[in-house]
Amino acid sequence: MVINQKFKNDPYLIALLGIILVNVVLKWQFFCGLVQADDFSYGVYSYTLFKGIWPWNMDMDFRMLRFGLMLPVRLVFFMLPPVEFAAVLYPMAASIGTIIMVYFIGNKIHGHNVGLLSAFVLATFPADIIFGTMILPDILVPFYLSAAALAFLYTDTEKGYRQKIIYTLAGFFIFLAFITRENSYYFLLFFLPFVFSINRWKQGLYLIGFGFVIPIVLLYGIYYIKTGDFLFNVHLAVKARDPQIASGYIPPNSVNLLTQLKYMLPVTNPARRILMSSLYGLTFYVGIPCVIYSGIKAIREKNRNLLIVIWWFCLGYLFLEFGTLSFSHYQMMKKLPRFLLTITPAMALGYGVVLCDALGFGAKRIKKLKGLKIRWSTGAIALILMAVVLVTSIQTAHNQKLSRDTNMEQFRWGYNDVLKGHPNKPVYLTGGWWPNKLSFYFLPDVRYADMNGRRSEMLRDLKAVKYPSELDGSYVIIDRKHFTGQNDLRIQHSYDEFGTYVLLPPPEWKLLGSQYHVEIYKVPEGWTYREPDGQEMAKKVILQAVVSDDPMRFVYSLHPDFRQTLDQQKFYALFNTMRNISENERERYIDDSIRFKESNGKWKVIFNKSGE
Repeated sequence: MVINQKFKNDPYLIALLGIILVNVVLKWQFFCGLVQADDFSYGVYSYTLFKGIWPWNMDMDFRMLRFGLMLPVRLVFFMLPPVEFAAVLYPMAASIGTIIMVYFIGNKIHGHNVGLLSAFVLATFPADIIFGTMILPDILVPFYLSAAALAFLYTDTEKGYRQKIIYTLAGFFIFLAFITRENSYYFLLFFLPFVFSINRWKQGLYLIGFGFVIPIVLLYGIYYIKTGDFLFNVHLAVKARDPQIASGYIPPNSVNLLTQLKYMLPVTNPARRILMSSLYGLTFYVGIPCVIYSGIKAIREKNRNLLIVIWWFCLGYLFLEFGTLSFSHYQMMKKLPRFLLTITPAMALGYGVVLCDALGFGAKRIKKLKGLKIRWSTGAIALILMAVVLVTSIQTAHNQKLSRDTNMEQFRWGYNDVLKGHPNKPVYLTGGWWPNKLSFYFLPDVRYADMNGRRSEMLRDLKAVKYPSELDGSYVIIDRKHFTGQNDLRIQHSYDEFGTYVLLPPPEWKLLGSQYHVEIYKVPEGWTYREPDGQEMAKKVILQAVVSDDPMRFVYSLHPDFRQTLDQQKFYALFNTMRNISENERERYIDDSIRFKESNGKWKVIFNKSGE
């Protein structure tokens, strides 16, 4: 009853609720779910939390210790089945929470109108919408940082023990950000300008440090109990990072320079020469001047709280751009566009300040919207500009959604159109650069996941099959893109790594579906493998390769001596000749044109010159 009365008397809360509904609709429209290797792993790690199967050694994935993400998701899994929507429920709620906190931060630094406009802007940022429907740390870090900033602002209005509790909470929220993504400790510098205030120290500013350090000591104490290494988390991260530096995955500093600027403003990247960011649209092009304007306004009006906007933005950007991965030497981190999500709340506040001034709202509270007066001289320009930003943001979100759906279409097809509804039996997959890719065929349920330390009884790797009899009564997924190198990391497998049943599936196997260069078979119960005649197999593989438009299988079946006589043009001339004739003609063509020769114990095909 009290809540209803509060909403009736406060149009701002009603408007904020409307903004949240807008954001929910946008999230529903551009929902992504589990779409990448990392996010699926976070779901699996969350599901296995407290199950006692973690390795707790240097083979452990350092991301398994990002408890600020995984612990809340695990709590959701206690209440809901571990399906795709449940996995992203907490990140979605957190992203909405960031919008709410931006409203209250805006209210604290420059009034209700700034808060409301800032919340609306953040609710429509494309990257925040997209990553607000995925389970990655990048959308949670700004949530915790916003909570820390808001808690700090509330210390101005509280006294005594309540004030000290809020200071402690500000530090604790940075701790949560830190155990969500390790480099988030930099936000402690957010409070640096206030350490020179004696009054702040008397109030309890030092408690921010306690709120951050004490839980870290307790957590690292648990690491010591588990592993005997107090700095286990640090050493684990170093072990994962060093090979990435050596391999070039983390680029040298000279290559890494100003990468975040190029993500914010792609026009600064001479190699791309595009105007609109593929993840942020035009938001940074307009947002950076808004942040600068807010800083100038704060200095002119001597509004220390308003300075938070430019300080937050610059602090986050400078760390992301020039921060180091190592304390022993200067090594920039590998930059990803989604890292910039940590500063989008600050940029949204900058938008709010500029829009408020351009529209003539001021910092005063508007009680009746019908009495609202808009400053048309600057308001019209601001509204047109915001409309352009909004349209491009929606288009950007649409493109991001489409890209992720395209990346996942074969896996969703495999689950929803082929395997869903079939009895749960062991499933085998040919390779894959990430073991959990196999689990993608069973979206949206992470219970069917495979991970280090917990081999699923449901999901198995075909390369680990020692005897064909193991395939009895299972499903086999043959992803032929793994043999062309057209997978995510361009890793190419060889058919020599697998049994001949991958090269030419036995006729007893039932083909359930074939699409995206993926074949899904059901192996009958009681099936036993009979190795076919080597020459007959080589001939049939040639025919299958032509019918299925699979040049790699065709190449594999050719004798190395013959392959050396073919350049690309001659090869495709031969391949296309066979493709363009009828089935009967193809059989006669092969019978008249090929001979067999052994290579490493296997029969391979040579096309006679008369048949080329």
